Amino acid sequence: MNTTRIAVREALTEHPAGVPVIVGVSGGSDSMALAATVAFVAPKLGIPVHAVCVDHRLRPESAAEARFVVDELRSRGVIVHVARVAVSGELGPEGNARVARYDAIAGYARELGTARQPASVLLGHTLNDQAETVLLGFSRGSGAKSIAGMPARGHLPLHSDVPMLRPLLGFNRQELRVVCRETKVEWIEDPSNDIDGPWRCADGSALRRSAVRHNLLPLMEDILGPGTIAAISRTAGLLQDDNQALEFYARAEFDRVVLSRNPLRIDCLSLAPVPQAVRRRVLKYAIEESGVRSGELVYWHIARLDKLVTDRKNNSGLDLPGLRVTRESHQLRFESGAQSRHHPHGTSNPVTQAPMEDT
Repeated sequence: MNTTRIAVREALTEHPAGVPVIVGVSGGSDSMALAATVAFVAPKLGIPVHAVCVDHRLRPESAAEARFVVDELRSRGVIVHVARVAVSGELGPEGNARVARYDAIAGYARELGTARQPASVLLGHTLNDQAETVLLGFSRGSGAKSIAGMPARGHLPLHSDVPMLRPLLGFNRQELRVVCRETKVEWIEDPSNDIDGPWRCADGSALRRSAVRHNLLPLMEDILGPGTIAAISRTAGLLQDDNQALEFYARAEFDRVVLSRNPLRIDCLSLAPVPQAVRRRVLKYAIEESGVRSGELVYWHIARLDKLVTDRKNNSGLDLPGLRVTRESHQLRFESGAQSRHHPHGTSNPVTQAPMEDT
């Protein structure tokens, strides 16, 4: 218990006194352990503690579970806000619920924050969650950033203006249940997390994260040893450091090769010799500066855009979702608004560009 309190205290070291923090609480053991720990630590630092519990209204029990969270945490001096959301969209039940949940938390953070900055949000993600995230990223095959897992601090997913902390990434789920027992905190078991839970993939199989949690990780620990989860999470931390270094150098290269901002033009001959890992990050920054989120693009988009830089062929172009990129006079020009006419990887014209091998 003392170790979790130390972790929370360290996470809040630079947080200004008097400015509230918000704990995202589902009612599960991880978030309840975090809420109880923050409720103990933060007031000693002069930091008011709030919690937000999101009722997705997807199960009949959800309203009662939200009331349970309110009663449990109010007895510890935590101000609890229950956000009842409507879950809809095209991402499936789990993805849609995630979007609705983070939207609700972000809205409350902005409400409690200042005109300049929303309140900081603390999330109860654990060592287990980190290992699951790394393995899911690994399955997508989308590079080092995808398998670097979740950062301990940054911004709330989907909301870049909301500060976020994950102080319990160094603790596994069983350790946090011990914290709950020692502090006499009750928690809720959410059937949605079970391998045979009510939410399924389109093909009827278990949700990918549930399958990783209940099937893959236990198998890996059985084969590779009990330290596997911690090792995966440690690898994620090392990759985050590597990515931070690559992004530092990519930002410097981006500033060096940009010829103009409106429209955005970059010097292909200066960019081409740069190592691919840095070069492709530069191209992602160019895409984002052109008003398109790089998360909307897939590997093949970036690979083909990279070929425009390295092939040294002028009078060629590429249509990406929301963006047209052309190469003339060894300059890459980015113009927003163009759409790739229903081609999943964009189109090239007039030069036909073959798909790159996955590396």
